[in-house]
Amino acid sequence: MTAQAASSEPAPKVGPGPSAGGGADAVTMSRAVTVTVFGVIATTMAAFDSVSRNLALPFIIKEFHISVGTASNLVALGFVVTFLGNQVIGPLMDRIGRKRAYQLTLLAAGVTSGVTAFITSTWQFGVIAALSGTCLVVMAPAGVVVAEESPVRARPILMALVQGSFSAGSLIVGVVGDAVLPGGHWRMLFLIGFCPLVMLIVSQFLLREPRRSAEALRVRKGGAAAENLTFAVDVEKARHAAWKQLFAPDIRRQTIILCVGGFLINFAPVFILALSATYFTLYDHIAIGTISLGLTVEGACAIVGAVVVGLLSRWFRARNLLSVISLLGGVALALLGLRAGTAQFLVLMAVYGLVGQGVLGVWGRYIAESFPTRLRGTGTGFVLSFYFLSSVPAPILFGALMGGGHYAVTAIAAGAFAFVGGIVFFFGDAHAVGAELEELAV
Repeated sequence: MTAQAASSEPAPKVGPGPSAGGGADAVTMSRAVTVTVFGVIATTMAAFDSVSRNLALPFIIKEFHISVGTASNLVALGFVVTFLGNQVIGPLMDRIGRKRAYQLTLLAAGVTSGVTAFITSTWQFGVIAALSGTCLVVMAPAGVVVAEESPVRARPILMALVQGSFSAGSLIVGVVGDAVLPGGHWRMLFLIGFCPLVMLIVSQFLLREPRRSAEALRVRKGGAAAENLTFAVDVEKARHAAWKQLFAPDIRRQTIILCVGGFLINFAPVFILALSATYFTLYDHIAIGTISLGLTVEGACAIVGAVVVGLLSRWFRARNLLSVISLLGGVALALLGLRAGTAQFLVLMAVYGLVGQGVLGVWGRYIAESFPTRLRGTGTGFVLSFYFLSSVPAPILFGALMGGGHYAVTAIAAGAFAFVGGIVFFFGDAHAVGAELEELAV
């Protein structure tokens, strides 16, 4: 909901506003840096599992004697869990708080990812691949916490760092994979997957409940009067069911656009992060060591792209950047349909990283600014669940195309989905640049 939409409604019952505390900005910036560093590590580890599974897939297929199609279907099960996990964790953020919900995702990610190193059969791979879908659920609370703890001027770049660090998983896996995979030691990749358990312990001392969400929680439970609030909260709406608020007339259209656009643009990273190793091995006959290097290049360029896009969003509307970068990413991915040698492969991976994954530098921020604090958790979880929902049909579709030998069509189709998603975003709300969260939506 935009500021303009908010102004047409009855004024919400609010407190004096964040400017009431003289030293609030310095304290908030200190907290923002802390939660951003933590969020960068958490998001990196969330991506680590998916990228490791992609890079290890050719070895898993060979060891357990399964087809590409079957392996793709098993990977898709994990994204079903991601969809369901985000549907659950979103409302939990609004009901039990951001910190506790964050900790639940770290626990699930640390257990399910690391256990992959010890699988011994196809059915075990299927079960763990499904349960490991919880790893990607970490991104929802990570993004929300940074959004709510950041000063308005710092929010674009700090959120870009967190969302862009998803690509850091590709970089790390590429480096580690280049060292261990040529010898067939794919299980070693997943031992790093236990790291979120360490982060869970650290989070108990490092994280706190953001002041915005803490106040919204008190309002929801009826324990805060309007005159005692620091940030804008529509007291009456906050006490309604979050699902009803999500599809209220003033928010419904934006919710639908975010879900549809997100669903479409995610076809591109699914192709890169879940099946590209198999694709380039079978289609371009590129060695696994070179593919690992390609993922490293893609991950490094994606981080750069996300930071650049995040910086640009300080001057340009998030919606416009999201649309344009998604369009460019779709074109870049479609170019991977050209049969490539090593040099061409590395260049195309770099270009895709800059634009195709660089779009994450503004995606998370656009979601956070689309929902008021009282339902930002529910809204973020709901949108991200549909973003990741395309990860279910995508590997099945791409696996079927690859199984039929239609490799060029696979890359072109993935790019086309992202391109259409960019068009959809043009119809979303154009949030004002440099506005506080409470000015955008209450």
